[in-house]
Amino acid sequence: MTTKINDKSNTDFNWTTFLEDSVNPFKSIHTEQNKEEINSKPTEPSKPTEKFIEPESVAAKRISLKQRKVSFEEYKDKFLNPPKITDRKTVYLSADTRDRLEEIVRRLGERGSSVSGFIENMAKEHLETFQEEIDRWKRL
Repeated sequence: MTTKINDKSNTDFNWTTFLEDSVNPFKSIHTEQNKEEINSKPTEPSKPTEKFIEPESVAAKRISLKQRKVSFEEYKDKFLNPPKITDRKTVYLSADTRDRLEEIVRRLGERGSSVSGFIENMAKEHLETFQEEIDRWKRL
């Protein structure tokens, strides 16, 4: 949900006063005639701008230690459980991606966890989550 706030701070600004009051090296160039021309020009009334203030995201709120542990356990069960892969095929990754995944598996995974198993679990989760959309996109 977004909230609209009218910002009227710019509506009362007067350029002529600003130029006269500011330290301006070209102040001597402005003659009385130029000031009259500036003041005599009709100006459009400025419209208040609308600003959107985003509500605090759920991630920005504090999460208790218990909730983090539950979340971590769910993550481990979903992605770091070593799967049984019977018919293996080669998949190529960049060295940077491989190193990052290897660090996650090494630090968070249990004995027997591997980058291959981690990728297998991520791919399965992705396919399950987006199965309906993928099927619809195939028909396009």
